[in-house]
Amino acid sequence: MLFTTFAYAALLLATFVAYWTLPEQGAWPALLLASLIFYAAWSVPFLVLLVASILVGYASSHTIARTSGTATDGPSGRRVLALTVFVLLGPLAFFKYSNLVLEAVAGATGRRLAPLALTLPLGISFYTFQILAYVIDVSRGASPEPSLLRFALFVLFFPHLNAGPIVRAHELLPQLRRRVPFDGERTISGLVLICYGLVKKAVVADNLAVLVDGVYGGPGDARGGDVLIATLAFGAQIYCDFSGYTDMARGSARLFGIELPFNFRSPYLAPRIDLFWRRWHITLSTWLRDYLYIPLGGNRVSPSRTRINLLVTMTLGGLWHGASLTFILWGFYHGVLLTVSRAVVGRQEPTDGMRRLIGVFVTFTFVQIGWAIFRARNLRTLFVLGGHVVADPLGTNPLFHATAFLPLCVAFYAAHALSATARARLPLEAPLLRPPLAATWLALATVLVAVFGGPSVSFIYFRF
Repeated sequence: MLFTTFAYAALLLATFVAYWTLPEQGAWPALLLASLIFYAAWSVPFLVLLVASILVGYASSHTIARTSGTATDGPSGRRVLALTVFVLLGPLAFFKYSNLVLEAVAGATGRRLAPLALTLPLGISFYTFQILAYVIDVSRGASPEPSLLRFALFVLFFPHLNAGPIVRAHELLPQLRRRVPFDGERTISGLVLICYGLVKKAVVADNLAVLVDGVYGGPGDARGGDVLIATLAFGAQIYCDFSGYTDMARGSARLFGIELPFNFRSPYLAPRIDLFWRRWHITLSTWLRDYLYIPLGGNRVSPSRTRINLLVTMTLGGLWHGASLTFILWGFYHGVLLTVSRAVVGRQEPTDGMRRLIGVFVTFTFVQIGWAIFRARNLRTLFVLGGHVVADPLGTNPLFHATAFLPLCVAFYAAHALSATARARLPLEAPLLRPPLAATWLALATVLVAVFGGPSVSFIYFRF
């Protein structure tokens, strides 16, 4: 059930009416039921897997809390935690990485092994990491959630279920314990946020997908100019696609008086690569920091060990995105960038205007190179496209009409820069919440989507 469909709008409206009409004791079950319907509309069997993961997380957290006060105080607690991690990661590993293992075995043995016909359960990477974080937090001393239904809603809450943000227990569970009073201004702000995300997804991301899919899907026909424009287009596409989803998720949650965390803060204006990762997919970046990088030793160890920790964390972050050598290479590439940046530039954010501008340009360039690695279907595609750029950097094939997409790319990156400046200097949100202006914006968003919306495609992060 895509956020961009009428089916989702109908579910959201029905849930909104039920949530605010029913007494508080009936509002939460209504929200849970809507979340179950939302996921079951895609797959009932995989809903069973999701519910099983919720039961494992709930039961293990209470078992851990009863074992020596906190789980890791004794061997029993450590065993429960280890078993829980294994059980929760098992389905993710099976559905996501089985074919990668088969490819590796085939390459090592010379035997031809047929790939498994597997469908990746929707949102499995996101809800698995969310439950893991909750269980690990309990093992570190946090109190487990007493109510199974509330914990289930914490995981199942439909706005963030399929593609995040990855929400921590302390961010969402307290909001599920008490319904806040209805607020008309907050409702309007939620609708505005939904429309803002819808425009980014339908008008920018879906239109640019035509060029990106064409060039990266047909590398043999592309020329260097096509590759450069398509890579810039993909940088805009993946941002508008994923941040658009996040905007719609946050806007949908706000209709119920619930705030989800930010996931993006003008990432393409970051003057250093580590600052880019503090602004891009923030909830995943902080998850990797708190549950992988810091437990490995973080930067509390020797410089050489710190570099290894960065490389391991980012490589596994790449692997989280999918069972492909290009994802692994992309993660390793960013790990190298982080280690080099730390050694060469340091961790002091530039304050001088020119140095900051140069830093933004250099970081932006390296990020775009990374997007080429990320988007390529395989290493062969990456090498073919890279060869086109080297051999004919300005050439284009009329088949792709790449130059026709340049105005949309330029408009996006200009708007990306200007919107950050405007947010920092102007109180834009308050005027938008006045009914006349909000109605104008909602009408404009509807016209933009209806007239300029591209071919409807699934959200990119649904694949992960």
